[in-house]
Amino acid sequence: MPYEAFEKTIENWNMKLTLAHEANDPFEFMAQCEDENRDTRQYIITAQDRVPGLLCFSRHMSSAAMWGHYADSHKGVCLAFGFPAEKTYIPCSSEEKLPCYIVKNSKIKHIIVPVKYASERAPYFQQNITPYTFGTMVRQLVTKDQSWENEQECRIMIDIAEADYFKNGMAFTSFPMQYLRGVILGARCGYGAEYVNKWLIQFSKTHLRDNNHLQQFGNFFVSQGTYHWKKFKIDGRPWEDNMFGSDQLMKNIALTIANVKNVEELPTLDAQTGKTSNLAH
Repeated sequence: MPYEAFEKTIENWNMKLTLAHEANDPFEFMAQCEDENRDTRQYIITAQDRVPGLLCFSRHMSSAAMWGHYADSHKGVCLAFGFPAEKTYIPCSSEEKLPCYIVKNSKIKHIIVPVKYASERAPYFQQNITPYTFGTMVRQLVTKDQSWENEQECRIMIDIAEADYFKNGMAFTSFPMQYLRGVILGARCGYGAEYVNKWLIQFSKTHLRDNNHLQQFGNFFVSQGTYHWKKFKIDGRPWEDNMFGSDQLMKNIALTIANVKNVEELPTLDAQTGKTSNLAH
């Protein structure tokens, strides 16, 4: 995100939800048509379908293309989050299941779903037509063209009704902020790590009254992104230097799904309601 958006995110302690009509990809939320004579506009999920808002993350922070597109041509920042999560699956049909993660220790069960990159759009989602209503809706919300695969995107689904507030037709939520672990500055960012650290300390002293927020900033890291000496990638130490212990699978990612349980019998989301069963609280 641009640097100015980073400061505003910290000051407001929330993030904007992406709504169904705001996507920058024209194929976003567009399902397959039944035949070539159909109007594609009739196969796009809209707000009338009561779909959730989305928080969009990436599994990594090293893509130079993403820094160029989303972070003000490398002058912005990348926020790093660590979500404690448990792996499960969402049934889309009797044969297909989408892998996802349940965020643990939150009052409301939120799911993190890796985007599915495919050559064809998802089948059309229809309300209450099959016992797999929730799963087919999620599949349409997370299926993208293969050309976007370099982003390695994950999405968190949040009910619009759970938004903290609305402004100018936009919805905002504070849910992910409790999992914020640090910020990586772009290689061209005009603000150095020392300045950002001082700004965060000053802000916490003058604005934060919540002890949880103060404690969180005590463990917050600020890292300066640099160009890799050989490869077409961005280095973001200490994030790449294993900020979250010895889990090698979670290195080099801007979205950390921590403490995933490797169990044989994973809990399953109900296909129609999206509710979970047999989950440890």
